[in-house]
Amino acid sequence: MGNTPDVVICGAGAAGLTLAIELARRNVAFRLVEQRDQPFHGSRGKGIQPRSQEVFEDMGIVDQLFAAGGLYPVSRSHHADGTHMDAAVIEAAPASPAEPYRQPLMVPQFLTESVMRDRLAELGHRVDFGHGLIGVEQDDTGVSVRLATPTGEQTVRTRYLIGTDGGRSFVRQALGIGFPGKTLGVRAVVADIVLQGLPRDAWHTFNQDDMAQRISLCPLMGTRLFQLQAPVPLEGEVDLSADGLGAMVRARSGRHDLTVLDVQWASAYQMSARLAERYRDGRVFLAGDAAHTHPPTGGQGLNTSVQDAYNLGWKLAAVLKGAPAALLGTYEQERRPIAAAMLGLATT
Repeated sequence: MGNTPDVVICGAGAAGLTLAIELARRNVAFRLVEQRDQPFHGSRGKGIQPRSQEVFEDMGIVDQLFAAGGLYPVSRSHHADGTHMDAAVIEAAPASPAEPYRQPLMVPQFLTESVMRDRLAELGHRVDFGHGLIGVEQDDTGVSVRLATPTGEQTVRTRYLIGTDGGRSFVRQALGIGFPGKTLGVRAVVADIVLQGLPRDAWHTFNQDDMAQRISLCPLMGTRLFQLQAPVPLEGEVDLSADGLGAMVRARSGRHDLTVLDVQWASAYQMSARLAERYRDGRVFLAGDAAHTHPPTGGQGLNTSVQDAYNLGWKLAAVLKGAPAALLGTYEQERRPIAAAMLGLATT
């Protein structure tokens, strides 16, 4: 790849990787840059919805994802008296030509992104890790992108820049695009833990109806981990160590036989719902969490992000190969209303 790619993609999460694969399949010259020094290793988005499975089939990775993860286990609600009740998370339904996939697939985000990087490598490309965006300037013919890299600063000239750089998007801020919405007044912990004492045949929830004491522990398919999710107070420190999370698990479950042996990744975050005022500024586009942030309920963030990039990818490739530039105007028209409707859905 020369130093004048047609597209620079900033951010190598699920959205950036999807976009890169879509451009690579169509022989578009691009660079995929990522500020982190290595891949994200958490499970935040673990549900791959049926429509995303269709996208991944087209990208040539659906079989690898089925091999990496697994179907959702039953949902097990534990009661104070020691009894529990099981319910199917999703009722299975037969596949049809209109809906070839009928159940969500559980794949921790770090495994999904790993499968996507492997596919990108098959197509002859890789992520430039340790490359952070520090400046953006655009004119009528292209965009000048300033990068901080391990070997110093570089400027890359490109025809289009895509910000897939997450909720705190540098690209969105550099363009001055507003990101209105609301903080939902809920703070939660999500963590990937090695847990001893709970069977892996169910997604366990304790204190379902008590926000202060609720905790859920879901076996992460394709790993030996559980994903812990628990609301926590809005203020104050949360101890995310193995001892701290172990104490929380025992206190909230009332089970003193449960031990957290290790914490692979943990985060305490405020839930918010935000939507960028626009998805485009001239030759710069936003996709994924840079364009919309969701509460992680319902597994929508990763799915919407992948579907944004899938929509934008073929359109960019077509325009670069001579299709009318107006085609790029349909990206926001099609994708922004979906995020808006879903944010309303996810926040109720």
